[in-house]
Amino acid sequence: MAIDPAIKEGAPVGYYDDRPIHTEPGALPPEVQAPLAPFRGREPDSPEWFRSALAQAPERSHVVSLGARIEMLVWGERGKPGLLLVHGNSAHADWWSFIAPFLAQDFRVASMSLAGMGDSDWRETYAFQDFATDAEAVAQAAGLYDAGKPIYIGHSFGGSQVFFAAASHPDRMRAAILVDTGFGGPPPDSPEGKRMAERMAEQARNIPTG
Repeated sequence: MAIDPAIKEGAPVGYYDDRPIHTEPGALPPEVQAPLAPFRGREPDSPEWFRSALAQAPERSHVVSLGARIEMLVWGERGKPGLLLVHGNSAHADWWSFIAPFLAQDFRVASMSLAGMGDSDWRETYAFQDFATDAEAVAQAAGLYDAGKPIYIGHSFGGSQVFFAAASHPDRMRAAILVDTGFGGPPPDSPEGKRMAERMAEQARNIPTG
């Protein structure tokens, strides 16, 4: 993944290292090392409301934005207020399938897979502005503007994309909601910043080389 060229021209930005950490068997508690192992391939138990929500299949399609096919899932009737759901890092549009049917009782709901994730196309480079364009394309194609401007909801990494879209194009949405979204760590020279740098360096030492 190439760095957004716009970053080079702006203020310094934080970097979140989400590479997998290598651990030996037994180094972590079993529920952390292999949380699904006790099920031996069986579907984990879940409440009825959860299974019922997943059974309500969305409309599945793609919209082309900036030359890339962006995956789009839609629930609810056209004509209701629009709601756009944006997942977090390394996830996909189905991340919202357990709750979207409930929201669809009052909204026309669409979720999207960010470029490079889910069933959306990859790009040579990724930029905040491109995401904002993709989100607008999905909202338009899904009919989220039929009853006025939609609400954008972003989780984690998706929340940072929603934040940028709201700051850059407030005219495109009625509101923006961020769920569990971080905006960088403490100042590097602060005691907590130094402790965080030490923790990241220790993690990096455990990452296997090529």
